[in-house]
Amino acid sequence: MVAEAPGSVRLALAPNVVLLNPEPAVSSAMKEGWARQQSARFLQASTIQPRLRLIQRFEDFTGLYPWQWTPADGEAFIVHLRSGAKPIQLSTARSYEVVTERVGRMSPRSINEAFVTARQDAGLDEDLDLHCLRHSYITHLTEFGYPARFVQEQVGHTHASTTAIYMGVSDEYRNQLLEASLKRRLGDDWDLK
Repeated sequence: MVAEAPGSVRLALAPNVVLLNPEPAVSSAMKEGWARQQSARFLQASTIQPRLRLIQRFEDFTGLYPWQWTPADGEAFIVHLRSGAKPIQLSTARSYEVVTERVGRMSPRSINEAFVTARQDAGLDEDLDLHCLRHSYITHLTEFGYPARFVQEQVGHTHASTTAIYMGVSDEYRNQLLEASLKRRLGDDWDLK
C-alpha cells in the first residue's frame, strides 16, 4: 500500500465517512500541508503563523475557500484593509502581495527581469513581453478544453468578451471545433471523405 503524502486531505478525513460538507476539512488540510511545506523550507513558526492568520482573515473576509478565490477578491481585501477605522499602511498592504519564500516582495521589475532572462536563454523573439504569458495561458486553457467560465475566472475577468480578446487559438483547434460541431449536427451524414 502506498503511504499518503503529508498534508493529504485523506489523512485529515476519517476512512469510510462521507462528509456532508467536506470543504472545511479540505481547507484545513490544505493549510496544514502548506504550513508543513513552509517548515520544510526552514521557515520559523514566527514566520508561518502570521501567514496562516492572514490566510484565515482572507478566508473570513471573502466567505470563500482558497480554491474559489479570484484576483478581484484579493483587491477587495486590500481595499477593505486600507479603509475603515484602523487602515493599514500602504507598505503593509504591499507585503500581502506576491511574496517569495524568503519573505521578499517580488516587484514587477524583478519579475520582468526574470522573464527577459528566460526569454533570452530560450532564444525567443525580443518583442515578447511578460504580458504574452497571459495570452498563452488563456489560449492553452481553452485549447485543452477547460470551460470558458473557468478560464474567465482564472484570469479575473468580469466579462467573457475580455477573455476572448486574449485568446489566440490555432487554426487546428478551430478546425477541430468546426468538425465536432458538424458531426453533432449532421450525425451519420458527416463524412470528411
